[in-house]
Amino acid sequence: QADETPIRYLDPDVKGKSQKGYLWVYSRPGGDVLFEWRTDRSREGPEAFLKCFRGTLQTDGYWAYESLAKDRREDLVLACCWAHARRGFHEALSETKLAAWFVKQIGLLYRVEKELRRLKAGPQLRAAVRAWQSRPVLERLHRAMERVRQRALPQGALGQALDYALKRWEALTR
Repeated sequence: QADETPIRYLDPDVKGKSQKGYLWVYSRPGGDVLFEWRTDRSREGPEAFLKCFRGTLQTDGYWAYESLAKDRREDLVLACCWAHARRGFHEALSETKLAAWFVKQIGLLYRVEKELRRLKAGPQLRAAVRAWQSRPVLERLHRAMERVRQRALPQGALGQALDYALKRWEALTR
């Protein structure tokens, strides 16, 4: 998993004004969490940090991760984060009650994952339960997103949430 957070910092070479830097966070579920400080948000940071990493990388929809995965198709697979997708629908709640339906459906996915964690399920059980319980929710979500997207305002909060999720659908359902 990877994410980056903006942090204001004081640079002794720049008097009287704080600068913006980024704390890049890398973790392995159940493992260590590593932090890397960088003064920019460019692709070079994760590219250098992940140069020896092979596998699935779960992230938000930041272009640097998407670009890196595109260039390394054979050894780096991108899986996007439902928390980031859900955030857009949550923000759209003030604009339309329709967003609540999407938040509820995503909540059903969270419930399945919570139960799998409670059971300490292994890979085979996780795959079976996800196929049985999560796949129908995902199929319903996708159909609804495509239908609603046709009539949602592109610059509205719901339209932006739909665009974010649909653009990353393959990585969200990985």
